[in-house]
Amino acid sequence: MTGIHMSLRQRKLASFCGLFGSVVLIIGCAVPAFSFHGKNGEAYSLLNYFISELGLVGVSKLANVFNGCLIVSSLSIGMFMVGLGRHFQNKLACAGTISGLVFAMLGSVVGQIPMNDLEIHLKVAFVYFLSGLFTIGLFSLVIVRDRKNRLSHWLMIPSLIAMTSFAALVAWPLITRQTLADIIRVYHTSRPGIWVLAILEWLVFITGTTWIILVSACLWMRGDPQTKG
Repeated sequence: MTGIHMSLRQRKLASFCGLFGSVVLIIGCAVPAFSFHGKNGEAYSLLNYFISELGLVGVSKLANVFNGCLIVSSLSIGMFMVGLGRHFQNKLACAGTISGLVFAMLGSVVGQIPMNDLEIHLKVAFVYFLSGLFTIGLFSLVIVRDRKNRLSHWLMIPSLIAMTSFAALVAWPLITRQTLADIIRVYHTSRPGIWVLAILEWLVFITGTTWIILVSACLWMRGDPQTKG
């Protein structure tokens, strides 16, 4: 179907891409985490390890699995963002799609530049999280302003939670006045037992992935507009 609405098949494809990308990302984190041992033989901990350390070549046994899954997941989520924008087809949704494609592209770049190149990796990751905040924010506005209720407005709940997580992660270095050099120094010399920045990154992962899964599920459950008169 062409015109105002996506066809049912196109919407199912977009939904599948969001779900598939999320599952690949979860597997890409979970599997390497179970086999991870740090430089001193310590096990992986969500309390003081960054997610990308699972892709640290020479330290993480399954670094290639993490980095590969991140790239594949990002490509799939990029397709989901395109489909989500086409579902609404307005200027704000177009802006969300562009932001979403930047988010997906940077996710792929993060997978191609592991933390072995720490300074570059952190800079790319910061923009990646910032673009994720904009993407969820833009699509949240699209959903809440849509009078046709093409996606349930209750999605604003996980949207607000995810945006809060993204905003907290992006703002934390500014609030604590930590420079990039400070973060690198702590990473190399004095990793705390509980590192707020690492915990915030995991919250972003959990809430952001949950948002994609829930939006994808809502897309999947939408009926064919041709059957609704």
